[in-house]
Amino acid sequence: YLLPITAVGLVFSYIFQLSGVLNDFLTAVGLEALAQDWLGSTRLALPTVMFVIVWKEVGFGVVLFLARLMSVEEELFDAARVDGANWWQLQRHVTVPQLATVIEFFTVISIITVLSWVFGYVFVMTAGGPGNATMVTELYVYLMGFRYNQMNLAAAVSVLLLLVTGGHTMLVLVRGLGDYQLLGQTLDDAAGEALDKGAKLLGLGYPGGPAMEKAAQGGNPRAVSFPIGRQKKPMAGNLDP
Repeated sequence: YLLPITAVGLVFSYIFQLSGVLNDFLTAVGLEALAQDWLGSTRLALPTVMFVIVWKEVGFGVVLFLARLMSVEEELFDAARVDGANWWQLQRHVTVPQLATVIEFFTVISIITVLSWVFGYVFVMTAGGPGNATMVTELYVYLMGFRYNQMNLAAAVSVLLLLVTGGHTMLVLVRGLGDYQLLGQTLDDAAGEALDKGAKLLGLGYPGGPAMEKAAQGGNPRAVSFPIGRQKKPMAGNLDP
């Protein structure tokens, strides 16, 4: 992941060319029928470039997922096993929910990479060829703007690329913010209801007096929840007798 894109592209170009290292190895082991023109075929050029991109970028994802998995509490898995969960249910109901934020983040980063960070790979390995088999948006902008001197077209495509990547990122961020707000509201409601029930069991009544108790009996538990973190302490010298 830390290697420069240019260096990675040059190395894999020598590996995947018609007389490259991969075809020489296949021929040496008697598998010459599998030797292909990996970068010169319109059918294989794009999958070959995609393989190089995945090889280069997957290291970052591995670090992210391993770091999150190492921080997951083992008690969650033990509790699920006690409840009779099998391996598949553990992954579905424990592991994947714990990795949800990492999956979301890595998905955003990967989409941005695919849409706006593949110019170096394509330019070094195939230059968009053979034909237009590996033409990507960034390379198209470069060719239109700097080779064919059509700056207006290059600028228009650049704006569209910005809108697509920026719009997708904003949608994911807004969705994640909504999830966190919903979680916070749920926790606040649960804490308020727990405090109300505890006060009632201890005979302390309701903090708002008979009016709040009447509201609770009317089926509005949120109206009687304690204002957690919002109660003001009385100032010295201004205490009621």
